[in-house]
Formats: sequence, C-alpha cells, structure tokens
Amino acid sequence: MVEVREHAGLALCQLGDFSAFKQLWAYIRSETAIKPSQVAHSIALFGDQAFAPTLALLHDPNPNLRYWAALALGMFNNSLAIPALVNLLHDQAQTHTRALVASAARKALKRLQA
Repeated sequence: MVEVREHAGLALCQLGDFSAFKQLWAYIRSETAIKPSQVAHSIALFGDQAFAPTLALLHDPNPNLRYWAALALGMFNNSLAIPALVNLLHDQAQTHTRALVASAARKALKRLQA
C-alpha cells in the first residue's frame, strides 16, 4: 500500500499537481519511506512553488525531514537556499538510518555550487 501511495505522489509531482506536496513530506516523515531520495528529487519537480515550503522544513524538529529537505533544495538549483544550507552544516542530528543532517547540507551545497 505504501508503494502505491509513493508512486501516486510521484506521478502527481511529475504532473505538477501541488496538492501532493504535503502528502509526500508526510510520507518521508513516516520513517517507513521506501525511497525517500526519489521522493525528495521529485519534490524539486514542483519548481518555484515548492521552494519556500521546502526551505522552511530545514527548521523542522524531525531530522529526517531536515535531511531530505536539504537534499531536495540542492536539486532546485536556487542559490537562495545556500545561506540556510550553510547554517545546517553544524546540524549533527541523525535520521532514522543514522545519516547526518549536516551531510545532506554538504551534498546540497556541493550540487548548488557546481
């Protein structure tokens, strides 16, 4: 069932249906996400309308959301994310898979500065 919801959400992203935005982040928050990297990448497909809400997720108490929001911001190709990502470089919180939020910020910055 989770995979069906994931695929439906990704399809809505590709169609540009912004109504899927909150549901996709709820899916990533759940810690049962099968392919959150694919979902985070798809979030960038929403374009400018998703940039500010994704940027705001860098302040969420949930490290999973901060991690994937940082990676998604690297895919937006918008330099306005750089200051917020730099601030995340000291975030040593871990996701449920033990990935550091700071590492996602580094990856996103590297992508934005390429």
